[in-house]
Order: sequence, then C-alpha cells, then structure tokens
Amino acid sequence: MFNSAIGAFTESIAALVSMPLFEHPDWLWLSMPAAAAVTLLWFFSVHLSARTVQEYGEPALIEAFSETPTRFDRLLSLTMLNLLSLCLVVAAAGPYEAVAPVTIPAGSVRLVMVFDASRSAAVEDLRLSNVMFGGRECSLVVGPCGSRIDVAKDILLQQIMPAIDGNALGLVTFAQRGKIQSYLNYDFSPVRDMLTTLDWIRVDAGLGYTSHIEEGLKAAQKILDKTEAGQGVEDIIILATDGGFDGRDSALTAQLNAMRDKHRRLIVLGIGNPARSPIPLYDENGASIGQFKSDGKVVTIGRDDEFLKKLAKRAGGTYIPVTPGQSLGISWPAALTGERVVYQNHTLHDRPLLLAMILLAVLWLRRIIRNVFKRPPVRFTHW
Repeated sequence: MFNSAIGAFTESIAALVSMPLFEHPDWLWLSMPAAAAVTLLWFFSVHLSARTVQEYGEPALIEAFSETPTRFDRLLSLTMLNLLSLCLVVAAAGPYEAVAPVTIPAGSVRLVMVFDASRSAAVEDLRLSNVMFGGRECSLVVGPCGSRIDVAKDILLQQIMPAIDGNALGLVTFAQRGKIQSYLNYDFSPVRDMLTTLDWIRVDAGLGYTSHIEEGLKAAQKILDKTEAGQGVEDIIILATDGGFDGRDSALTAQLNAMRDKHRRLIVLGIGNPARSPIPLYDENGASIGQFKSDGKVVTIGRDDEFLKKLAKRAGGTYIPVTPGQSLGISWPAALTGERVVYQNHTLHDRPLLLAMILLAVLWLRRIIRNVFKRPPVRFTHW
C-alpha cells in the first residue's frame, strides 16, 4: 500500500509538471496571496503558542512531557503548508490534458474557412492567450502578435486542418469585399504556405477595411458552387469574425437563405474579447506607432456576441466563442460532422488534490511521531 501511494504521488507530480493547460489560468495568480495568507497565519499561530506557553505553562512539566520543535521543524511545516495551499489553487484552476487527436473520414467534408480581414481583426486582445490556441509565445515579441486574425489562422492550422486531413479545404478573406485565396484543395501544403510563409491571410487582405460578412459568405459559396459535392459529402463554412458588420442585412439574409437551400452548414467562430480593445498600429519594421483613431479619438472594438449568436441561429448553425484565457475544448470532428460539440479534455484536478491530501497526512504523521515516539517516559513519584 505504501508503494502504491508513492507511485500515485510520483505520477501526480509528473502529470502536473508536463501539463500546461488550465481552464482558468488566471486563477493561478491566487497562489501568491494564498501563500502570504498561510505564512501570516502560521506566524500568528507560532507567536500565540509561544505566548501561551510563556504565560500559562509550567517549564518543568513542558520539559518533561513535550519536545520543543526546532527551527528546521517549523520551517518545514511552513513549507509544506504553502505547498498544500498551492495544490488547492492549482486544483481550482482546473488542470487538464488534451486527448489524442481524432480525424473524420477522408472525402466526407468540403470546408471553406472565411477570415474577417477588416481593420478590427488586428486587435490583439488574444495576445496573452496566443499559445493556448496553437500560436507562438507573444510575451517576448516586439511587434504584431496574438491578433484576432492570427488566432483564427492558428486554430485552422493546429486544430481544424489535422481533423479534416484527406478532405477539401478552401480559403476566403473579406473586409469591404470578399476575396478567394484558395479554391478547394485536398493538398494542404500550399494552404499552409498561404497561412504562414506567404502571409496571404492578414488584415487588408480582404479588399477594404470595413466588415461585410455577406461578401465573405458569397465568396465561400462561389468556391463550393464551382464543383458539385459527391454523395454523402457535407459542405461546411467556418466564419471567423468578431461580429463587426457594416453591410446590408438584406444581402446577408440572401446569403444565409442560399446556404440553407443548398444544405450548407455554418460554424461561427467568435474571435476576440467581448470587452472593447484598441486597434494597434505598426510601421513596416514592426515598431508600434500608436493606435487607430477616428476623429481624433482612439477606436475600441469588442466581440459582438449577441450578433454572432443570432447569425448562427439564422443559419441553423453553431456558435463557438474564442475568448482570451479559455480553451475551446471541443472535438472538431464531432463539430464538423454535425454532431453535438463534445468536450474532449481529460481533467486532472484530482492530482493536485491527491498531493494536498498526502502533504496533510505527512504533517499529521510528523506530529504524531514527534509526540508519541519521541516523548520521554513518564516518571512516577513514590509516596
């Protein structure tokens, strides 16, 4: 039993060390105030205990029947209590690990990814969460990083493309007008180059700076209309946008009706933070030159969840928000094949809780061992 406990302890440490994902990563900051609170309570407890012994204790009895803890014992107890509080904070942050990737059958889906390339797609409200969606670490990057359109590209590259391997993929960007970047292609190599080295998918790659979603959907349907879908093949359009809409609702309705008539599914990826953020500006060398302004005032834009939910509902589709600090946690094969979105994360909150229980047990055992096995024998006085 002792060996199994040691094994569980070792596995828990290994899982936590190798596991970088949390449902609530911001909660990890609570570890610092938690450690401070534990330390203050510990100092208060030690001070109160020493004061009680000094005022009410009998030195002879204390020396005969108890053992005064050394400085090392006290520091060890404090360290273990802080580790215990850290384990509880880690458990509250919701640690998890991703399951192995799953793919859908080859030749069963034709997918067009539509990117909002309007000016608001340059907002970098996902900069601190870029790694979570498969992008690079932005903390040391001087220049553009973690923009809404960058995160949409990372989701396509790291999550969607592996799931649809062997199926057809097309690319569209839009702003004031839509632009076809790639017709349906079963070979993802050129598509990957467009997304990375060629940098074709970027802000200003959609002809203009305003956001006309109907133009993006129109271009996507033009791609799908070029060739007929085979029997049992599903047409899917994924729209990555923050919900800004400057077009005509009648034109958008026409595109949604056309999609319904041709049994094409729409998945809306709501990119960005609902809280409003400014649009950063950079020069050709990547140096910051301020923020975009209109009439002398800084323009701020947030994700319009209400509009995006209504858009997905009107199309009979699915809305998936992409929010800073929150992983998507979905199975793309399940989402793309029309099944209910399934959360595929394997939660690991039991691991830090197990560590906390072991640390608590060790603290109790140390106290029992010190008080029982190290206590001097009782001396009886003969009358």
